[in-house]
Amino acid sequence: NIVTINLEKSAHACAFGEGDLVHQIEFNRVEGWINERLEQVAQLPENIGSPFVRWNEAISIMGSRGSGKTSFLLSLLETYRNRNRVHVLDIIDPTLIEEKGHIFLTIISLIKECVEDKLKGCGCHPESNDYNKRQNWNAKLHSLSHGLPSIDGVGKNSEESWQDPDYIMNKGLRAVQSAKELEKNFHAYVKMSLDILEKDVFILSLDDIDVDFKKGWPVLETIRKYLTTPYIVTLISGDIDLFSKAIRKQHWRNFHKELLINEAQHLNKIGEYNELVTEMEGQYLQKVLRPDRRVHLNTLLEKIESYGMEIKIIEKTGASWDSIVKMYEELLSEFGIKNPSQSKSFYTYLLSLPLRTQIQFISLRWNTSIFDRAQITDSFLSDLYEKQVDVDLAKNNPNMFNVVVLRLLMREKVLTESYQLQPITTDKSLNSSLLALSLLFAQKVKNNPFLIFDYFIRIGYIRNLHDSLDYQENTLNPAATEYSPSIEGVCKQAGLFQDRVLRDAAGTIVAYIRGFLNYKNEAENLTAWAGTIPLKGLYSFAKKEPEGRIDAVFGYRLSPVTCLAYMPLSLSEYSMRNATIVSYSIFTLLAAIGDIIKEKDNQEEAFLNLSQIRSYLMPDFKRSLSLGGEAPGNDDGVSEKQEQIGEMEELEDMTQKWIEQFPDCGISPYLFSDPYLPSVL
Repeated sequence: NIVTINLEKSAHACAFGEGDLVHQIEFNRVEGWINERLEQVAQLPENIGSPFVRWNEAISIMGSRGSGKTSFLLSLLETYRNRNRVHVLDIIDPTLIEEKGHIFLTIISLIKECVEDKLKGCGCHPESNDYNKRQNWNAKLHSLSHGLPSIDGVGKNSEESWQDPDYIMNKGLRAVQSAKELEKNFHAYVKMSLDILEKDVFILSLDDIDVDFKKGWPVLETIRKYLTTPYIVTLISGDIDLFSKAIRKQHWRNFHKELLINEAQHLNKIGEYNELVTEMEGQYLQKVLRPDRRVHLNTLLEKIESYGMEIKIIEKTGASWDSIVKMYEELLSEFGIKNPSQSKSFYTYLLSLPLRTQIQFISLRWNTSIFDRAQITDSFLSDLYEKQVDVDLAKNNPNMFNVVVLRLLMREKVLTESYQLQPITTDKSLNSSLLALSLLFAQKVKNNPFLIFDYFIRIGYIRNLHDSLDYQENTLNPAATEYSPSIEGVCKQAGLFQDRVLRDAAGTIVAYIRGFLNYKNEAENLTAWAGTIPLKGLYSFAKKEPEGRIDAVFGYRLSPVTCLAYMPLSLSEYSMRNATIVSYSIFTLLAAIGDIIKEKDNQEEAFLNLSQIRSYLMPDFKRSLSLGGEAPGNDDGVSEKQEQIGEMEELEDMTQKWIEQFPDCGISPYLFSDPYLPSVL
């Protein structure tokens, strides 16, 4: 139960010995079936006799792409290559056979090549035993060849030829008889070939036949029709799901278009035909790929949890771990995933991935720091592309990273469930995408700390609003976001899918919230809700009593106090009347902090812009007027440098020092909902 994975040796498919083979339990099971066949063959009489018996005992090795099927076959063949009673044929990959080739001809050719090598230079004297063997073997091959043109895709006889009596007498009827005897002739050919080679059985392995449906079906039919001799041990590898689809495709095709249109479609009997196809598929699989002759190459997670297997890792650099779990915990900690329970959700998913994917992922540790490698997403590219994630944009433009994440969460409608980017859904491709983006975030945030606050606004804030704002119902009509409140609507109005000033985006969200409250109940529009607190109107607007009005309290002189006071402030302006709602919001403050970090090289201008009081239009859902965005001509903030500029320089210096204290470590998005975030950092 102890297996060592050497990453350098595991980069390519190859044979592994005991102690290095991950699928040792399955290997022992297949080895037992092969040895059982050898014992059965040894007890068979020289002439099996009549009636003709078919042995449908192909051994199938099932597993997903990258689960180690080819290495499993190579290891198995290497074990039997030097056995006295066994002749191992080279692995056949049907996807590498030319378009006009046929798998049955390839098998015959492989056996023919082995026999000819054995007989080379022997049997030149007509009276020798070797000469008689060669002649008898050639006769068997000749008899076999007459039936080969009857195989689909191998030979075609023109209709005109069958109009010729001489053709019918001399060739046609003989071809028909040979076709009828094709399976028996093949069995005889195999038996005589083994006698010449002084072996008991051939081991024939067919790899990756599920990849190409066009090639996979002829292989399955060849196994069913011809590879029924006890003298060939057939090993076949592939994915059971793809086998199923290839078989179903062929059975649907057998019904023909006319039957499906006239009965299934017009008479609404498609369900009956689907049940019939499912039944035929099940029976076909049970006959050709018998359930009692199948092994499934399970994931590392299953081996650890079900079999108690211990998996050690040896890297190319020589570093080693006694447990792959410990190695994953160490690797994930570099991405800020240190909490044991959270780390377990990540490495559990990694252990459930195909072995090839895990080896590629672990190999990222080689040579250089993991934060310096741009290939962090390469192991998951196919899933990222399947989920329409713009990988290049996420990798090359930090300003757009959270935009890419938000688009994925909105498109998949998993904003509430997956905003922490943890691989805990039931969608495998989505899990891979979330994992890749989580790791990429930890890589990018190291040099772009503003991403934390950008995440707070674009994803965290929107996720919290989702408790009250549902997804858009009419997804086919983009304009529907303007007619009723929705989570898509707030994203669109706030420009969250654009590289916008973050504080402006937060101000627009606050205006959207006020418009939503006005739509629900106008009386609620002046209540604290969703991280916002309504204040009294500005004194400069109302000209009423100044007490309790923020601009009357702080004034408009540029100072650290006024900057900090006005950063969380925004005005929500009604679209149909001259009135505003003054709101204070912690999220507007967080957005301003993110903008300051992004503009760390130009602190003076950043503070000047972010201390201005800006107005944003509220959408009027009652009149179907979604006019979100910044209201023109309403910059009421500080715009002049006055006598307290020295204090501003002190604030700028303190802010710069604070930014430079950002910890030199990876930070995972799941931490942003962790109440112990400061201690984690």
